[in-house]
Amino acid sequence: MKKINMIILGITGTVVLVFLVVYGINNLDIFNRSRDNKKITSNETTEKKGKTVVIEDKEDENKKDEIVSNNIRIYYGDEDEKLSEKSFIVPEGTDKKEELIFNKIKNSSDKLKNVKLIWVKTEDKICNLNLSKDFKTALQGTIGESIIIYSIVNSLTELDFIEKVQFYIEDEKGFETGHNTYYEPIEKNTDILNK
Repeated sequence: MKKINMIILGITGTVVLVFLVVYGINNLDIFNRSRDNKKITSNETTEKKGKTVVIEDKEDENKKDEIVSNNIRIYYGDEDEKLSEKSFIVPEGTDKKEELIFNKIKNSSDKLKNVKLIWVKTEDKICNLNLSKDFKTALQGTIGESIIIYSIVNSLTELDFIEKVQFYIEDEKGFETGHNTYYEPIEKNTDILNK
């Protein structure tokens, strides 16, 4: 009986040791305290230069510093026909950052509510954004056409791997409105920013 207890104890110890090695001792909550022993909780906000930044599920100062480096500016139209910026955090390891940014802009605009993102692909620092025909319809007769276009372009070019945005409408490269043509990739426009 003593021998069986020793074997069970040995197996249990091995399992715990393997768990610690695989899971990592640093991931355990008792080792994950910040310098001042304060934990940052899910959806805690901080103020950075007048902008609210959401810290998502990070539990120490080092991770807080990491996540601030993933701060992205999104540009929204304002009543002065200019773009105002708001900051938000792209969680570490997020794929499809372009899709996340486009959806943030879309969800903030009644004009874009019916627009569907068909696909997005970034190559050679150009973000190719394929949208439903509802995008072109949303721009027709709109005084704020350039606000919508540059809200998307300026926001996507905040990503360090994007310099220009090429619009597609249902797999057709470029499009026209009553005001402009959009057949070539578009660069960031800083003249339209609210300073």
